[in-house]
Amino acid sequence: MDTLKEHFQVFLDSAKSEIATKMNLILKGAFLATVSTAIPFSEYILASESRTLYPAGVHSTNGSILNAESLLRTPNGSAVFNGPSAVTFDFGKNVGGVVSVEVGSSSSPNASIGLTYTESSLWINTQACDATGGPQLDEPLWLPVGEGPGTYTVARYHDRGAFRYLTVVSNTNASIEVKSVSTYFTAAPLQNLTRYEGYFHSNDEQLNRIWYAGKL
Repeated sequence: MDTLKEHFQVFLDSAKSEIATKMNLILKGAFLATVSTAIPFSEYILASESRTLYPAGVHSTNGSILNAESLLRTPNGSAVFNGPSAVTFDFGKNVGGVVSVEVGSSSSPNASIGLTYTESSLWINTQACDATGGPQLDEPLWLPVGEGPGTYTVARYHDRGAFRYLTVVSNTNASIEVKSVSTYFTAAPLQNLTRYEGYFHSNDEQLNRIWYAGKL
């Protein structure tokens, strides 16, 4: 009888220990969930939920362009380039990837759209891509949009690294309707851009932003 009681007591002690361990894990999980919910992560995450990025603003225009603002933050715009003209779009932050231009119509089969890129507004140029103001310049990438309505995308090997400003250039006398300008973000291709593993928060705002900027 004593042996049976001893075995039963061992069983009870083991069950209590297992229950206590599980309860501790549940409480820790609930605590961490509460803490993480209370920390304002979203304000530090600069990555977009979508890899398809649209310009956030118009930095400047040259020549005759109607309704350039319609191309901001949407795939459903309608801007018209009349003759030699250019618009510089601001993505609001450094992005990178493959650029596409959707064209609704053009008045000439010889119509073309050129693209130039830069990280700084100091080096915006309709004739070349200039990242640093140095001696090495890249020529504009030209898209033969006179071939008809549709989406024209630069070749994959023209995947552009960091840029914030994108200048869209028309260099002929044609009238061209542009329906959208977008960049497909190609960095970290296998990663969910907004899914940050773990979290960090301190009373130093600059340190918080540095941690999240380097987390991607």
